[in-house]
Amino acid sequence: MSNTVKQISIDLRILATRKVLDALNIKDTAKAGVSGLEGEDTERDRLFTWKAEVIAANKKKYLVAENLVTGYCAVVAIPSKREKREIEGYIIRSIGKGIFNERINPLNLQVFNTEKRHIVWIESAHEANQEENARKATLLERYAEFHIPRENVQSKLSRILNRHDFTGVIPDEDDNSLRPHRAMAELLSKVYGNPPYMKGAYNVTVNVPIPGYKFSRSLLIPRETTFRELHSILQTAFGWSNSHLHSFTVTSNKGSSLIIEPKSDDDFSFLSTAQTDNEAYDKPLVAVIGESAKLKYTYDFGDDWEHVFRFNKYNHEYNLPYATCTKGQGGPLPEDVGGPDGFLAFNEIIEDPDNPDYEEMMDWGGSFKDSVFDIDLLNEDLRLLYDFQDPYLNPIFW
Repeated sequence: MSNTVKQISIDLRILATRKVLDALNIKDTAKAGVSGLEGEDTERDRLFTWKAEVIAANKKKYLVAENLVTGYCAVVAIPSKREKREIEGYIIRSIGKGIFNERINPLNLQVFNTEKRHIVWIESAHEANQEENARKATLLERYAEFHIPRENVQSKLSRILNRHDFTGVIPDEDDNSLRPHRAMAELLSKVYGNPPYMKGAYNVTVNVPIPGYKFSRSLLIPRETTFRELHSILQTAFGWSNSHLHSFTVTSNKGSSLIIEPKSDDDFSFLSTAQTDNEAYDKPLVAVIGESAKLKYTYDFGDDWEHVFRFNKYNHEYNLPYATCTKGQGGPLPEDVGGPDGFLAFNEIIEDPDNPDYEEMMDWGGSFKDSVFDIDLLNEDLRLLYDFQDPYLNPIFW
């Protein structure tokens, strides 16, 4: 594939019912039949053809633009009346920003980011799918906390919707179901002729230090991965249950430390003298971690499971949107065992059938005795995590 930008000049076409057009004060429209744009069937045409619905949720109204062929959604908080003339700009920015946040190759995004693009509104006779819109409204309600105040482009809500398929199964070459965000990446790649995703990944080895034992994972992590996403990756990689608090500690080469953690009703700042930054939790690693920085992830502030990162040679050619494990040691560790010291005591007991606590400990956590590391299963889980997991689930509990 070439690394070029094809200049494709097509206006963005949005199908909407008269009810939706009136809600947006859109007067200048073309006409279409029930099926939309008859006779325009190419993938390129459909890339630029969307349908729009107005959905009420969280005592707000959202415009949800959905691509006809991929089901990809862009969410815009409908602006006040005096700003409605800017709705077209919000839609284009919402599509472009949402797709960029999926780590899609920027060479395939120029059409939404740099070209001056017009929207042609097309009055359509199609009837709104009430069941589909109700599902979208339910998701927008469920994730109300991720509505960005005073913003029209709702990129977080867009990303949540795109982990769901409202239009039916979209098969790929291997007849697997693609979520809308993956389907859009493939379509853009096909239309523009460039690889679908950005290149570049951190090559890291993550160790959980326990005397006499080796628990580690070597991972390739896309550079645009956020700390929120990295938390989910580590939970998956080490087999944790995501049932406790956690934080990241970034230490600069000058020795200063920054704690990065999700916002919580509880204040644990007294546990450390380091500066705490909740906003960085949704920033990409590349925006926070310097070349010589050290990184540590702590899970469960009672057991204090520390995961220490070692940064290996950066991988410039990695072009998958999700993390991959290249090797590892040690199966899942038991939750609530008391951290490394508690694990050592637990392991000593289950290795000694004559110990008076043997049966009790085997009943409680005997399954961990024979747990093993399965790299193939882990990599499948990491792919599914990116494809299907709501990226903005509550960061404390699944």
